[in-house]
Amino acid sequence: MILRFDGIHVRIGGKEIVKGADLCTEEGRVTGIIGPNGCGKSTLIKTAMGLIKPAEGKVFIGEWESASLSHRKLASLIGYVGQEAGCVFDFSVWDVVSMA
Repeated sequence: MILRFDGIHVRIGGKEIVKGADLCTEEGRVTGIIGPNGCGKSTLIKTAMGLIKPAEGKVFIGEWESASLSHRKLASLIGYVGQEAGCVFDFSVWDVVSMA
């Protein structure tokens, strides 16, 4: 599936994080987004997922504009594992394994 960003601008707290990003992936190819810390890589992905709304521009997932898709439809098209990992329960690995 093709992922396309057309002129994406993202502002958070009055600061422009992503400035005019254009990107089009190729079907069947792996695409990496690389850059220094704080340059907007994660923000760009969160924008594709609909977690952050762009101030300008459009995101397309396949033939659909992401802003027009429901959260359910977006979830069926995109898988995401964020970099923040929080533990929501206080179990050890042994506790979890022994419950099975």
